[in-house]
Order: sequence, then C-alpha cells, then structure tokens
Amino acid sequence: LVVPILGLIGSSLGGSAAEVSWVTTATLLSAAVFTPLLGRLGDQHGKKPTLIGVLVVMIAGSVLAATTDSLLWLIVGRVLQGAATAIFPLALSVLREEVSADRLPGAMSLVSGTLAFGSGFALVTTGLLTRGENADYHPVFWLAAGLALVTLLAVVLLVPASRAKTGGRTDL
Repeated sequence: LVVPILGLIGSSLGGSAAEVSWVTTATLLSAAVFTPLLGRLGDQHGKKPTLIGVLVVMIAGSVLAATTDSLLWLIVGRVLQGAATAIFPLALSVLREEVSADRLPGAMSLVSGTLAFGSGFALVTTGLLTRGENADYHPVFWLAAGLALVTLLAVVLLVPASRAKTGGRTDL
C-alpha cells in the first residue's frame, strides 16, 4: 500500500529516508509477530471472533494513519495494520472447516488469488489517489479503512462460527 508513496510521506512529514522506511518495516515486523499469535488465538477461541478482532485493529490502524501528521503515529498505525496479515491463514483455516475436500483446492486458490489481486489493486489505487500537485497520503489510508470495514461486515454476516476450538492458553 505505501511503497509508491514513501517519498510523499517523507516530504509531507519531514522524515529522512531511513525514518520513513519504518512505515514499511514496522508493518512487516508486526505481521511476522501477529500472524502466528493470531492463528493460535483463532484455533483456541474461534476463527470468526479472531477475524473480527483483527479487522477492528486494522480499521483502527488505518484511521490512525489517515488522521495523523506525525511519522511516529503513522508507524504505530502501520503496526496495527500489519496485524491484518493474519487474515489470510485464518481465512484458509475457515475454508478447511467449511469447504468439502473436493472443492478445497479451488477455494484456497481463490482466497490466495485475492492476495495477489489486492496487492496490485493497492499499488494502482495508491498511485491514482496521490497524483497531482497537491498529493496527499491520507486518502490512501481512508481507502484501507473503508475496505477493511466492508470486509468486517462480510465476516460478521457470512463467516460461520468455528465448530471446534482447542482451548488452552497462549504462552507469549
């Protein structure tokens, strides 16, 4: 989402290239930490409530990033957005529970394809939203918040509750 606009963010917020690179790095680090943790929580407490929680955190991070003019708070917003990377393994787990074995490969391919499509869509849309003389990075994060809100509504309405939960505790 932010790769095409790192320069714009740097010039808007007065950050050096090294400081602005944390806008991307923080998201990747967050994803690396939260994906296995949230996968475990999904197994323990149910995938649907975990998906809902992840999307709420994603929306909060997107709104924070969309409303801030501080590099530090933008990075915090991106850390929150990074947690949303856990959506994909959780979604694949939901498919394994809900889709018959003969239809599972196609369903998993479809969900995996959304990752590639979404990445391409984000790059193109980011470019379109930030072109021109008065380019601003804020609309990019409002778009992310809006898409996450639509996804949250879809999860609430369409994803069934998990049939099996492992329980137990999560050791940090």
